[in-house]
Amino acid sequence: MVWWRWAVRPWRSVGLISALIGSFALPAFMAASADVFLVAASDSITRQILDENPTGLDVTVTATGQLDGPAVAGLDTAMRAELDRVGRLGDPERTSYADLSLQEPATDDTSPPRDIIGSGARFVARDGAIDALNVVDGDRSVEGAWISERLSDKLDLGAGSLVSVEGGDPFPIAGVFANLWEGEPDPYWANVPAPFVPRFSSVLRGPLFEIVVMPESLFLNLDVDGIVR
Repeated sequence: MVWWRWAVRPWRSVGLISALIGSFALPAFMAASADVFLVAASDSITRQILDENPTGLDVTVTATGQLDGPAVAGLDTAMRAELDRVGRLGDPERTSYADLSLQEPATDDTSPPRDIIGSGARFVARDGAIDALNVVDGDRSVEGAWISERLSDKLDLGAGSLVSVEGGDPFPIAGVFANLWEGEPDPYWANVPAPFVPRFSSVLRGPLFEIVVMPESLFLNLDVDGIVR
């Protein structure tokens, strides 16, 4: 069963927060499949939002649940339809992510996969992210995970290494990218929400978190719980 909980958050005023929460009649649920989605919007509240902020809104919609292609596609369709009712919003930019750890796949049918200590990271799938990486080693045409230089050195993993998550099917490390907190990253990353861009901490002498970047087609086949925003 696929179960979804989602919330809407505008960034302009407390009044707009209350209005949009009412507009989407939280909580709204997607259950059993992407075909069942219950959500309601109020025309009067929509008009109130536009009256309070006629120049437009900056809105974040967050949904949590099991990540799979059909469910996310259905959620995306429903979300776009509701946001179109509000109007004056640009085309949504979808990010799917989950906090996971890597595993070494089982070598035979009787052995379980082995957790890779210290491999915890934020797995992220976002349109354009892979193209915006400064590639140190690897091939963008390979459908696999991209890890930072730091994580590659720490875990002794590189392009071509096979890994898995939560006991699932193995997939390759497609490549290694330059640490995003060093040098001049692609301007793309300046417009990505903060939860997906690692920052260096002088206290920790490393990033506050690591990200593993994946194509969405692979990420949504991992069969894990995560977040879409």
